[in-house]
Amino acid sequence: MVLVIEEQEQTGMTLGGIVTMKSPKLANSLSILLKSSYISDKRRNKEPLGDLTNLFILEDDAVHINGMELSDEQYAAFSTMFGSLAALTTGEKR
Repeated sequence: MVLVIEEQEQTGMTLGGIVTMKSPKLANSLSILLKSSYISDKRRNKEPLGDLTNLFILEDDAVHINGMELSDEQYAAFSTMFGSLAALTTGEKR
């Protein structure tokens, strides 16, 4: 799994990455879950869906995430989760 969070001038924080699964079937299941979750969040927050064409791409046993906009809440959750992981692996105190 590779995840990259980038700050874009127009859209704020976006998530990109590749998640490789053990089989194409599992990758397909993950792709469906990601799409469903994304659509549910947008509808719950009464936000426009936008263009989903190349947001999640299924390729064999991998799912590619391309420029998915992150809310401030989502970004904070990523920062907390991965900040804790970095502290554990590097021995830093936060």
